[in-house]
This record gives sequence, structure tokens and C-alpha cells, in this order.
Amino acid sequence: MAMKDDVIREMRRHGCRITEQRKLLVEIILRDAHLCCKEIYYEARKQDASIGMATVYRTISMLQDIGVLRRDQSRPVLSQRWGGGGRCRIMLAQGEQARKQDEEALYGCIRNFLTERGYLRSGDFQAAVMME
Repeated sequence: MAMKDDVIREMRRHGCRITEQRKLLVEIILRDAHLCCKEIYYEARKQDASIGMATVYRTISMLQDIGVLRRDQSRPVLSQRWGGGGRCRIMLAQGEQARKQDEEALYGCIRNFLTERGYLRSGDFQAAVMME
């Protein structure tokens, strides 16, 4: 997972210690970026029972401090830089990712829709699509 390696490299660059627990938390966050802290904790505990809630909160805080995550209401959200490196990212079941061509096509469709409806007048945009 290239993005995980990039995040780990950024953590090292900022002087953060890289533990197996932090690696696991980064992997969970990158796989399912819309989880809240509590959901990240429960997911991590399935794989490593030694992870505590404080570790989750400290890791998320550290990732926010170095710019990997941003806070959106009560959930941590991947920042634009780490959200796939592009304007759009499509995550499928089990963490699979759509092809770049499909992501670019979706971005174009959303941009056209927003422009036609008068929501977007110029420049670029960021959007989060949440489906349940």
C-alpha cells in the first residue's frame, strides 16, 4: 500500500515513533477514512487487543498535526493531500480502489453537475460523498 508508506514516511519526517500499533491504525484509517475514533478503536482491537483508546486518540491527533488528517465534525477525515492524490477517490468494499480513469470521470460528472446547477462558478472544488 503506497499511501501507507507515504504516511509512515511523513510521520518519521516529523520525528514520530513508528510502532506496530500506529502502523495498524494508519492502515485502518486509510482503508476506511470515514470511521469515527470509536470505530477505529474497535476495528484495531479486533487485530491487536493491546491497543487502547488513548493510543487511538493520540495517533489521530498526531496525524492531524502533521496534515494527514483533518477534523470534520466528530470524524477524522483524510486531508486532500492524502485522499488519493487527486480530486476524487472511489473506495469500494474491502478497501479496493477504482481505476484512476473512473475517478476522473466521476470528478468530471460532479463538476458538470455543480456548474450546470450554479453551485460552481470557477475554480476547483472538494466534495465528500457518504453512502450508507
